[in-house]
Amino acid sequence: MGAALQGALRITPWILTIICANVLHYRSLWTARDEDRKRVLAQRITSQQKAKHDATSKEGYEFTRKQAATSKHELLTFDLMRSPVMRKARYKIKLLRYVATSLYILMFHGFIAELNEVYPVNIFTLECLIVGVLSGLITVYLNENQDEAMRTVWRPSYDFDSGFLGDTWDMIRLVGASLAVPVEEELFYHSWMYRYIVKLSHSGEYHSFADVSFSDWSWVAWIVSNGIRGIYNGKEWQSHFISGLLFQWMIGRRGLFLDGLLAHAIANLTIGWWVLSTNQRQFW
Repeated sequence: MGAALQGALRITPWILTIICANVLHYRSLWTARDEDRKRVLAQRITSQQKAKHDATSKEGYEFTRKQAATSKHELLTFDLMRSPVMRKARYKIKLLRYVATSLYILMFHGFIAELNEVYPVNIFTLECLIVGVLSGLITVYLNENQDEAMRTVWRPSYDFDSGFLGDTWDMIRLVGASLAVPVEEELFYHSWMYRYIVKLSHSGEYHSFADVSFSDWSWVAWIVSNGIRGIYNGKEWQSHFISGLLFQWMIGRRGLFLDGLLAHAIANLTIGWWVLSTNQRQFW
């Protein structure tokens, strides 16, 4: 199998979910903006009618004039993110990510060697579990989104006004984040990107990134690939950078991709357990 195809197999799940998520996000954002404009227009009409009706009253006219001026303000993107349309759009985006990644892996996992490697269960497995829990707790400790300012918080029972739907969406999030997301991210950052950087830094030594063994260690690739992972995640860069370092370290320990995948899954499961146990929804 050619190097380009090998790379595409590992990059595609991540790219696919990014494209689909952004399409859904901006479609929903435009819908939310249109709804807000309609609301503003309705306020203007109401204010103008009230101004005419109360024109004989100086106080009433001044009040309605201020109301009309206020209604001309158009909400910014951060304001719209808290609108009902955008809050519900987040659930569609997450579900699409989980379904798309799961279907992709079901169809193509046979062509991705590291997903089919024999996994020996021993003391290193316990180490992966410990590192995964540690990574999740580090995310909780850093609490980088504690002011809930940068994204719509996951509160399905509130957004759908149903305890049953809330519990259902919580389970979808817990399972999807623990099983689908780790595969997508580990293939991109720690199977392709890490090994591609190793190949670039050892010019002529490797024909393709796929020729780089998971046990081939590079401090530069370790920092750079996970630095990019941290930058991509914006405000939450510290936890994603540190967790990425830990997952890649586990992969390099005995050269098994599945070690990092297991640690990543346990980390996300730990975060999910914390959210459901404490109701601190900012971590989701």
